[in-house]
This record gives sequence, structure tokens and C-alpha cells, in this order.
Amino acid sequence: MKVPVLIPRIFDHPHTYLSEKYGKLKTGSIVLVPFGKEEEVGVVWDKEENTNKNFKLKNIKEKKPVSLSDNLVKFINWFSLYNLAPKGMVLKMCLGDESFLSKKKEIFKNSLKIKNRFILNEEQKKNV
Repeated sequence: MKVPVLIPRIFDHPHTYLSEKYGKLKTGSIVLVPFGKEEEVGVVWDKEENTNKNFKLKNIKEKKPVSLSDNLVKFINWFSLYNLAPKGMVLKMCLGDESFLSKKKEIFKNSLKIKNRFILNEEQKKNV
């Protein structure tokens, strides 16, 4: 199945990938896709870019457990049009640092370890 994936770079249109392994993906799903010689994090987009050219389509490598809401996808489309900014750059601004996608569990574990290093008084324990 063909899936439009917006990559957080200076593109104003999504690229098309195949989702054989994952079937039909929901708009806003965050995926890992091959892009040139690298792998990029991308978001399944709401509209496919039509073209008459024939490209060899690549498969989506991985589906991340997090996704963007439909409202955020609509907001990115509107913001891009209103500010004449490429959708990919607006997406990059919304995603921020992409490392949180791959290290989310690791960051959570590390934050628990940091909390356990300090001796907290009763008032501080209430706020944790």
C-alpha cells in the first residue's frame, strides 16, 4: 500500500513509501524511512502528492509507538500555507529534537535514577 510520508526537511510535499509490513497506517503515525543513504524519521501525511513519474518505491523500515494528532497535521498544513514555509520545515519545528523518539524509555529511566540519588525532605516528596 502506498503511503505519503512527510520528512522534516525543506520539502513542501510528502514522499511516497510502501507499507507492506504495517498495512494501512493512520495519518500522523511516526515512521522510520530510508532516505538516500540515511534513515529519516517521517510522519504519515494526509494527502499524497500525485506525479506522472515512475519511481522505485522503498518500504517503511519501522513504525514508532507515538503519533501526531490529526489536529496537529491540519495545523502544520495551515501554518505552512499561511506563512509560506515548507511543510517539512514546519514539521521539523513541531518535532523538535528527534532523539526523544528513539530514547523515550531511556530518558524516563534516567530521570527516575536521578530522582533516587537525592534525599528529599517531606515537602519535596509531596511534589514528586
